[in-house]
Amino acid sequence: MIFQFKESWGFNEFLIQVLKCPEGCVFCYDYSSNCKFWQNIASYWQSSFNSEGWLIDNYENLPSTLCAGIQIAGGTNHLKQGQYIKKLIENIPKHHKIQLVVKLWVIGDWNNQNFMIKIDEQDSQTLIETYSQISLNCGDYLFVNINNIAINALHSSPQIKLKLKTEDHSINSAFWGLSSFDLYIAQCPLSCEDCYGELETECSNCQKKWGFLNGKCIPAPPLEYANIRIQEIQGLKVNITESFLLYIEELNLFITEIGEKKLMIDKNISISTCQIYFKCQEKIQIQGQVRNNYSNDGQVSFSNDCLNSSSIIIYSVLFIDTVQSEKELVIFISKKTIEIAQVILLNNIETQVLIMQLYYD
Repeated sequence: MIFQFKESWGFNEFLIQVLKCPEGCVFCYDYSSNCKFWQNIASYWQSSFNSEGWLIDNYENLPSTLCAGIQIAGGTNHLKQGQYIKKLIENIPKHHKIQLVVKLWVIGDWNNQNFMIKIDEQDSQTLIETYSQISLNCGDYLFVNINNIAINALHSSPQIKLKLKTEDHSINSAFWGLSSFDLYIAQCPLSCEDCYGELETECSNCQKKWGFLNGKCIPAPPLEYANIRIQEIQGLKVNITESFLLYIEELNLFITEIGEKKLMIDKNISISTCQIYFKCQEKIQIQGQVRNNYSNDGQVSFSNDCLNSSSIIIYSVLFIDTVQSEKELVIFISKKTIEIAQVILLNNIETQVLIMQLYYD
């Protein structure tokens, strides 16, 4: 007598639940984490499976394989155990940490090998799990295991060199591939040039036109007038042809050309001394103003008459930097006017603010 056994199985309820990231987050560890500083800057093999600039062992573009109806980068007969793939990602925004998440497929004979990720010169490795292998058609029918791997590392460079590989311990057929790759960065606050955390108080260097105040970066206010001295000197020989001459003492810079000129003053220079020379002319009155926060209209005005047409008038103006920052000045000189403006951030928009003006009719 021959017995025939019919075996089968099934289920009547199947439920998948997910715990969403907080609103506005593209990556998170849990629902309560502050994760809005994470930004996804690179995703590969989500929908297309070309090489995406990845190279195998320095020279060959990374191909793809169909595995159980799913396209993966690398795979059977393309990416062998022990081989590596690499890529350079450039122009990365300011950040202090990265998170790399990959879905790794190991195909064939694997046993206690490590998957290694090299980020620039930092090495990390993860043991490849193979306890739940299943047989799938990946070109040939081979055992397959899928690993979700996440690597977190400190990083701040504007470029990242990535190298992904596996250990080579097998003499049998063993291959690997990837079905997804995501790179996240922990962004620095908008105001930071360099940072060691995502908080505003964790900036180590401010962006241009920002400066430190009370432990964090703020949009730097314009230079403040601190003192002005006006002298009229006879017989002084100064190379002035038909307009004003500006000398900025801290830069040892003379400006005489008519027109507009832009210049930068380093954040380490907190005091700027501007000397403006003007050759007197008969029967004219020179009007002027300097910026001052403490006056009612934000400026201090003055005027004076030329007493002698052969004399030189010198306006010596001392400006101070109330918040240490790099300063961008715009100098405009015409025959009858000199203006010094500073470019600042006002509501995150670059705006010119007049800090000094001299003119006559």
